Amino acid sequence: MGADQERENTSRQEDNQQQQQDDLTKRPLGDEEVSDPGDKLKERDRQIEIEKQQRDQRG
Repeated sequence: MGADQERENTSRQEDNQQQQQDDLTKRPLGDEEVSDPGDKLKERDRQIEIEKQQRDQRG
């Protein structure tokens, strides 16, 4: 039981850290308000597009 409990605690801590990390990235910087969640999605799509283009150039 001891080792399993230890593993369970460790993975739960990692999940919590990941969650905190996610919360930080979602939080707007400074006073800048992100009113439209779609903006975040558009930004992510743009990021993905850029990465795809870079891969194509290398490929």
